Amino acid sequence: VDTKVAGAVDSWVKAYSKNWQYGMSYLIDSASLRQQRFLQELVEQLVPYVVVLMVLLIAAFNSLRHAVILGCSLTTALLGSVAAHWLVQMPISLISLLSLIPVTCLTLYFATILLISIEAEAEVTNRCDGRAILAGTISQRWLALSLLAGVPLMLLPLYLQGSELWSSTALLISLAVPVTVIALM
Repeated sequence: VDTKVAGAVDSWVKAYSKNWQYGMSYLIDSASLRQQRFLQELVEQLVPYVVVLMVLLIAAFNSLRHAVILGCSLTTALLGSVAAHWLVQMPISLISLLSLIPVTCLTLYFATILLISIEAEAEVTNRCDGRAILAGTISQRWLALSLLAGVPLMLLPLYLQGSELWSSTALLISLAVPVTVIALM
């Protein structure tokens, strides 16, 4: 709605401003327009970082398959963060996107351990089927439970006593990590 109103006002002001004296100008800006520009710039700048991350994952694991699996797991971090934004009805901004950094790190950590445990289980049983994946996933329940309980409890003081910035960031991380872990399991 903001964009439609801003567009209508902008076209009216353009027509009206033809009669203004030289040197007079105007600026129409709204939160939704700024957010739209910010997200466009973010997407444009995100591509090189994703490429660098994939190269680092390929170098770390010496395997394209592992890098692709871990790269795909990062989409769950993004989905968890978007779900947390939706749950608390917070607009996406630079400050709120800072909460995506720890969520991404925890997701990479959890997905790496999960991938290694599934591979170890497949190696021990000499088969790579659903049973190996299930056994590898079950063996990592302790990690999932510690992330599900530990991260929100660890951030509870920030949520309760922090400023508006810290409390909203703590709330987003506390909601995004469980959503991400559940999606990975």
